[in-house]
Amino acid sequence: MTNTHFNDDRTAVVKNRVVSYAPVSTGRYTQFIKTIEAMGDGNLLTSVEDLAKWDQNFYDNKIGGEGFSPQMLTRTKLNNGEEIPYAFGLGNEIYKGLKAVAHGGGFMGFRTEMIRFPEQRFTAICLCNLGSANPGALARQMADIYLADQLKPAEAKSNSSPKAPGPPQTVTLTAERLTEYTGVYYSEELDATYRIDVEEGNLFLKARNAPRAILSSNTRDEFRRMGSTLKFVRNDQRQITGFVLNGGRSTGIQFVRKAN
Repeated sequence: MTNTHFNDDRTAVVKNRVVSYAPVSTGRYTQFIKTIEAMGDGNLLTSVEDLAKWDQNFYDNKIGGEGFSPQMLTRTKLNNGEEIPYAFGLGNEIYKGLKAVAHGGGFMGFRTEMIRFPEQRFTAICLCNLGSANPGALARQMADIYLADQLKPAEAKSNSSPKAPGPPQTVTLTAERLTEYTGVYYSEELDATYRIDVEEGNLFLKARNAPRAILSSNTRDEFRRMGSTLKFVRNDQRQITGFVLNGGRSTGIQFVRKAN
């Protein structure tokens, strides 16, 4: 894996390195600038070709020894004895009737997904540098093409993780409706403050140390921000009191509306 390393020097020149972006308004984008040098999550640079080599190791067992691959796939047991699909950094699932192992990632505007079908020896790898991309859906669309003769219909029941969503639908709201959502919102759990404003007929979210991001409406009270969704909450008088943030494996994060 000659093109893979932990990037602990953000100023280093890396051959073929790409930057990531986020949409900020119709036809306009902003570039993310990395300001951290921590190891681990978010600072691993790699390529599709190197990830294919890493994937092959789950069949060859050249790295880590004979026990490495089985341990990575061992499902987690909770304190109450319940077993969940998530293993040692990998998620076991059933996708349209086939056993699969998958994991996605997101950092700044990067979005990634890797899903392996071990019995078919087929893996789909999707690396995106646009924050609004949906690599989970794209990787599974690749699987739908290459494994079409082996997959069951989408309606078939499965004990897997939720199926990857299709292309997002957008609902157009008037400027007056959008103004309802503006304000300052605070999450005690994250100790984070988000500000939502209307500019040029679009709703924007701004968080500390992050570029502002455009919010696209799924329904009147639900918006998406790149790979996350914001579901606004109303009281009995139909006034907005906050929103619930869901993104990836982090769900149900409460934000309360504060005075502007």
